[in-house]
Amino acid sequence: MRIKKKKVEMLEHYDKDVDILSFYWGKKKGVKHSRELKVNILIDFDKKDDIVGIEIWDFLEALKESQKEIDKIFKKHDKKQKKKKSPKNS
Repeated sequence: MRIKKKKVEMLEHYDKDVDILSFYWGKKKGVKHSRELKVNILIDFDKKDDIVGIEIWDFLEALKESQKEIDKIFKKHDKKQKKKKSPKNS
């Protein structure tokens, strides 16, 4: 199993009516089968079993549940960026 590595455009789409965020490499028409990896995450495969798409169902709900963890990640990132930009004391 591998992600299709051909130079194709990655397409992303969010369907607010059903709360699904999807990413596809190339056209969605190439999907031959799908597999649920974890609750609300589907991986789409082509006929060669290469990964051609990922769907995250109930995306906003998952994002809300992960908000504290996401905030921690960005705080750490912001601190690192500030350290890089601040002038060193001599």
